[in-house]
Amino acid sequence: MTAAAGMRVVPLLMLLALLAAAADGRPATPKHRQVLHFYFRQRFRLMIISSFYLAISFLCLIKEYKKWYRSVADCCNYPQEGHLRAVEKGDSGWRELELQRRVDGGEQGLHLDALMQHALFLNHEALEVQVEKDHFLVAYFAGSKEGAADVKIWSQRFKDGSWQAPVVVDQEQSVPMWNPVLFKPPNSTQLLLFYKIGPDVRSWTGAMKRSEDGGATWQPRELLPAGILGPTKNKACARTLHDSELDSGLLSISKSATKRASHVVTEDYGRSWRRHGPIDVKGVAQGVIQPYPYAATGASGTTTLRVLMRSFTGLGKVYIAESKDGGLTWTHAAPTALPNPNSGIDGTRTRDGGRLVLAYNARSRGQLKLAASDDDGDTWREDVATLEDAAGMEFSYPAVITSGDGLIHVTYTYNRTQIKHVVIQPGR
Repeated sequence: MTAAAGMRVVPLLMLLALLAAAADGRPATPKHRQVLHFYFRQRFRLMIISSFYLAISFLCLIKEYKKWYRSVADCCNYPQEGHLRAVEKGDSGWRELELQRRVDGGEQGLHLDALMQHALFLNHEALEVQVEKDHFLVAYFAGSKEGAADVKIWSQRFKDGSWQAPVVVDQEQSVPMWNPVLFKPPNSTQLLLFYKIGPDVRSWTGAMKRSEDGGATWQPRELLPAGILGPTKNKACARTLHDSELDSGLLSISKSATKRASHVVTEDYGRSWRRHGPIDVKGVAQGVIQPYPYAATGASGTTTLRVLMRSFTGLGKVYIAESKDGGLTWTHAAPTALPNPNSGIDGTRTRDGGRLVLAYNARSRGQLKLAASDDDGDTWREDVATLEDAAGMEFSYPAVITSGDGLIHVTYTYNRTQIKHVVIQPGR
């Protein structure tokens, strides 16, 4: 018999002896009382300690549950109908956060919506386009974790006042997919989807699909030429000089694994490409990537092409570069006043074209903000709005568009478990 078994059996025998003595009218011996007192005292202490640890575990479980519930509730509290009308009229019953920030004397209201809930899945890097009035399409990649073999390209549609179920756009057996970018060329019925295929960034292959019906169906996959990835995160920019051209950022990785931004152009909707650049920080081999491209008008009325870019750790700022010859040559990238903790950015212009709005992470990926510029990115007003601010969480890789009614739509990764959608009505 083991010692532990003995500790359980001996007191039991003592108790039976006491009961037998009581039945015969005999008093219990002092030794019996001493053993039973010791046994029950030790059991009581063990029970108190176990109850203490059980209570602590229960409190920790409640805390984690509340944290999870709060994150899901923030994403799930959205209307099933009247999305855009509710934003314009302000008559919605869904979660609404009014930020007292003034732009041109008008207050900005933030209206929160959610796209997709895959509680056990990574949902990452969403990009949105407006297909037609009150009709939006979002693409993102999702799977068990980033880089896992089950990661696919998904799309999700907002139509008739609600978000529809997500659908798989493309997948490759045992190979992950990455960074989908939607683009709707001006004066075209086509919708283009660019994305990447490969086990890791160094082995990416650029791919694309085309749709003639707003993303309801897609033509077969097309592989891009070797070394061309298309837009790697942010949407492309149609140059006003040639309505059919795309200007986009490219994450170019050479055999030496040097990461630099470049400028790639297609004049035939992705069937052929030209690359110019690189766009880099002077004296820095691996400096800036994932450009947000846009056209800027100088004081003389000339149009230039600019890019705002994410920077690597150690640089700590959003960087800007400019081309005065349509993207053939570029200035070295220079830091702006906006912070950047090695995290993706994206921007858009307001409908009147006068203001740039940029979504960016400030001190960390747990803080997502909006900044505005009235001079094409020369100077910035930080903290126009704070979309998220929670230590220990991640709100990253924003994508920003301006819809036809002037509303600004921001989609971003919500703690790498959901995609969150924010609609902003700029001040009037």
